[in-house]
Amino acid sequence: MVLDGVQPSRDTFHSLIAGTMKGSRLQDAFYFRDEMKTMGLLPDVVLYNFLISACGKCKNSDQAIKILDEMKNSGVKPNGQTYICLLNACAAAGRLDPVYAIVRDMTSAGVGLNKFCYAGLIAAHKNKTPIAEDVATKIIEFVEQSKGWSSVEASTGDNAENVMMNVSEEELYNLPTANYAHKRRGFLHKELTVYHVAFHAFTELKNVQAMEVLVEMLKSEKKEPDVFILLQIMRYIS
Repeated sequence: MVLDGVQPSRDTFHSLIAGTMKGSRLQDAFYFRDEMKTMGLLPDVVLYNFLISACGKCKNSDQAIKILDEMKNSGVKPNGQTYICLLNACAAAGRLDPVYAIVRDMTSAGVGLNKFCYAGLIAAHKNKTPIAEDVATKIIEFVEQSKGWSSVEASTGDNAENVMMNVSEEELYNLPTANYAHKRRGFLHKELTVYHVAFHAFTELKNVQAMEVLVEMLKSEKKEPDVFILLQIMRYIS
């Protein structure tokens, strides 16, 4: 493209960095960011969110925090998705302190926690090493607390830019459902996001008792498990 004398646009770099994010190619993502700056194109909040997400996918939370600092120093204002990307990037590394710091910043700013925040809290406790004895209790508490997320759901829909890049929120936040987000309707019931992460956690932790508690919680809410949840149960059984 450049060799042909065509100047890449910001949208071109969005597509390139979204691709590196999906492929967990962090160094390539930083290369494209640097090339963008060299060409006089300043990264925007969407691109920075993709970079933070790529850091999370590669479990490089330190770099994700540096990206947020770079945003602020460049005069780019973080949005809600930025903080949820960062929360889940720290959660992937099991870093509870920065996760809770982000939650405190969001609540003090009057921003309600949504289902993706609770998903990050669950992942953070599941990924923390060594695993705490009360991890199952904590996860179930977060599932219970998350039942109020629907009140703020309207403010957290897929960003128009993300839709154009074919990036779902499940991919952006590196949820265990990321690979299933684009499958046919009915495979993934998105209102069960917190349950998805909790069932996945208990499958990884091999905690059948906690999984049974989740099944009963679903029943009490008169909700049916979707295909992803059934897959988690089958994974444990097998």
